[in-house]
Amino acid sequence: MAVRDSARTREAILRAAEELFARQGFDATSMQQIAEKKRHPTLKSIAGSLVFYGIDPVIIEATLLAINQEQCQNKYDLKHIQDLIAYTIEKEQQKWAK
Repeated sequence: MAVRDSARTREAILRAAEELFARQGFDATSMQQIAEKKRHPTLKSIAGSLVFYGIDPVIIEATLLAINQEQCQNKYDLKHIQDLIAYTIEKEQQKWAK
């Protein structure tokens, strides 16, 4: 069980680092930012699902902001939510382009 959990944690950290490096560059990314990003897999998952189903980004933003406010202990600011949505849309478009 611990091996599976550590593998899952490792994957979450790598995904967070990849996203931050792509968005702001290696030199501009701190370990703190990677750790913070890893904490919100639920928001990322919800964003991914909503983007996949073609939901309007304005609705996705409102949904994530509400969930962030109601359920997340370490809350994201509006810019971070918007960046998450933009990143998710970009990744989804890249999948379809292949």
